[in-house]
Amino acid sequence: MDNIQDILKRYYRGETTLAEERYLKEEFRRGHLTEEPALSTGPVQESLPKGLYAGIRQGIRKRRQKHFRQLYLTAGSIAAMLVLIIFVKGSFRPALPSDLQVTDNIKRERFENALRTIGNILEEDRPNEKVLYEDHKLIIAIE
Repeated sequence: MDNIQDILKRYYRGETTLAEERYLKEEFRRGHLTEEPALSTGPVQESLPKGLYAGIRQGIRKRRQKHFRQLYLTAGSIAAMLVLIIFVKGSFRPALPSDLQVTDNIKRERFENALRTIGNILEEDRPNEKVLYEDHKLIIAIE
């Protein structure tokens, strides 16, 4: 035991070799030097209280579930807003001229009006003049 005490004194002064330090740590692990806190730098295995590990895992699982729930709520909210925006945009679409229904009577009146206008221009007897009539989608050209 005196040998261990001498090595401990040199250990605290920083004068020991690596082999002596290994010897001291091995003696500490065996339980012969329990009063020396400086030698307890190695891994010491302490058991966790019963149920602590399960409680930690359950807490992690709850946090993960809460995170996924928030992600699903956020994604669902975004999807609902997109559907609402598309619905509102589609329902307030302005009527384009191509969407209007023109009856046969209106088409006949426009055509007759075009022929009258072209006939008036041709009666004026202007030689070599081009006539162009345009009314909505009705275009008549005479050369």
